[in-house]
Amino acid sequence: MRVVAVIILAYLLTGAWYVGRDALRPLDSQPSYIRHQRGVQPKLFIVLFWLPGTLSAALRGGDLPSLAVPWTIFVGLIVAGIWLLIP
Repeated sequence: MRVVAVIILAYLLTGAWYVGRDALRPLDSQPSYIRHQRGVQPKLFIVLFWLPGTLSAALRGGDLPSLAVPWTIFVGLIVAGIWLLIP
């Protein structure tokens, strides 16, 4: 059960990083969910669905090096969390 909690926490932290990274971009290169949408709902949607979105972008021929960064962070957080669980 702890491993599932580690995976969920890693997923949410990576999603928050993903949204934060987009919010810190210059205004002219920010995605539309940051620029045009007010409120928390669009950002929460991206926090929860960043993985399917990046997988879809990769399958459509997106920029793989930039898409690999969130995947690497996600896997790194999982490995670090599981490593901390080992007695």
